[in-house]
Amino acid sequence: MNSRILLLTALPASTCAALPAFFSREGIYTRVAGAFEAGWGTTSPVNHALAAAWRLGGIHASEALLFLMTFLPWMLLFAVIGLATHRMHRGNASRIRLAALIGALALGALGLRETAHAIRTDVRTPELAGPVLLAAEATSLDGHVLLDRRTRAFALMFGHQVSNEPVSPETLQSPLAWRTAHRESPFSAVALAYPFDSSRQLFETLSASPDWTLAKIDNQGVLFRNAASSTEIPSAQTARTLFDSPREQAFWLAQSALVLQSTGHNTPATALMEEALKLAPADSAVLTKAASLSSAHGKWRRAKSEAEQATARDSRSISARYLLALACMKTGSLDRALDESATLVRLAPSDAASHLLRARIAEAANDPTTEADALERLLDIARTQNQPTEGIRILLGQAWARAGFPEQALQNNRAALAGELTPRQRKLIEDSIELIERRAGPAR
Repeated sequence: MNSRILLLTALPASTCAALPAFFSREGIYTRVAGAFEAGWGTTSPVNHALAAAWRLGGIHASEALLFLMTFLPWMLLFAVIGLATHRMHRGNASRIRLAALIGALALGALGLRETAHAIRTDVRTPELAGPVLLAAEATSLDGHVLLDRRTRAFALMFGHQVSNEPVSPETLQSPLAWRTAHRESPFSAVALAYPFDSSRQLFETLSASPDWTLAKIDNQGVLFRNAASSTEIPSAQTARTLFDSPREQAFWLAQSALVLQSTGHNTPATALMEEALKLAPADSAVLTKAASLSSAHGKWRRAKSEAEQATARDSRSISARYLLALACMKTGSLDRALDESATLVRLAPSDAASHLLRARIAEAANDPTTEADALERLLDIARTQNQPTEGIRILLGQAWARAGFPEQALQNNRAALAGELTPRQRKLIEDSIELIERRAGPAR
């Protein structure tokens, strides 16, 4: 086999490997937005390059750049192999080129598989990928408008005028910091993107305040105003106005249902999710959101059924697999929950929540060895991310003690004592160490 055949094969193979770039808009939107707003999302040289392409030519330029970033390295690799074998002994060169040819064919097949998956699951419309509508409305208002980091990122990305400086994490998380910031420079509106993980305290503060009204809820977050009298909530008619595609309508309705539920509007949330399922009953993303809503309402058997349908249609969905494992645990199917959680951590080996769920399931199934293994992996992730480890150490000490390994239990308990603990936690650990040492013999 000569180098020309290898290169002629490598060209379409590299193209196929890079094709998913044109069907991964949801990921591109998120990566570009993260580059626009420091402190939110993941910043990297690649994301900044995608943002630069976005500034020049929008989504199509970012897609083209992402395609080239995948295509060129593969094509260059095969070209180097072809050139390197040009002066080799004919037999050795032919074997290396054959191996490279097989690799190119496998690469092309994998690229086509990934492209097919991306086509089925991609979110093409920016309004479904981030708080685009929320950012547009908030930045159109008069006065001093507070945007959380995610909303601000998408506002900057789509060229909206953003006057205020980025909000500090303390303002979102501390009522005192919020009141101080509001007193120094009064806000006329506040936009918070869902989920409210980093802004829950401010959301609750504004919801309880008689001076603020939850003026609008949409598919990506909420808008508070201090001069509104009623709340505008999402509806099926709004979905039909915004989108022509039934899948996009269903996706928007399912997203909106979760935001409604998080704000306490459970009845309209259920109605919107039912409408979404009518429009796209076989869509894995909609089914996953339906399972999330059912779990939030404590309807675990329904959540299990919806998550099963979602994973049947997209076996690589981490969210659907997480919900399925959780629902299996909640419905008492502990063996199934252990199996699903094992699949989950294979899909998401670096996801702390997945390992924590597996540890919870193992504890419920009285499997301390599996619980300890999951917690050890969670500990590794926390160390890598420079997160506190005391809480994990406490759980690990308990798991190893139940598994019959006092040495490991004592090691983790003593490590936890070296960290920042509440008096109650410290007393609990000291009592645990005393009990383990008494049962195991002389102090270690």
